[in-house]
Amino acid sequence: MNAPSKDIHERVHDEIQARIDTLRSGAPATAPNGGAWTQDKVAKELAQLERDQDFLVAHWRTRPGGSLAADHLPMRALACGEPQTCAHVEDLAKKYCP
Repeated sequence: MNAPSKDIHERVHDEIQARIDTLRSGAPATAPNGGAWTQDKVAKELAQLERDQDFLVAHWRTRPGGSLAADHLPMRALACGEPQTCAHVEDLAKKYCP
């Protein structure tokens, strides 16, 4: 039996978190030209990943404390009011899970 696949929110979150963990671990990072990343570059990338993760979470929640009942479908993202999965999350998926 196959395990149920993660939803798009979980996949994007997991990918962002993996990148954060890699950078925080001190794993070698290389720039596209093959050179090592500077500490400043690592800090900027971590900050961007954390902003994107916060943005994802804001568009994942349907309301504080949980999801709406099934009779209120389609569930809507709290941050933008769009039905889930909103365009904001789809853009993050394109960026992190091509």
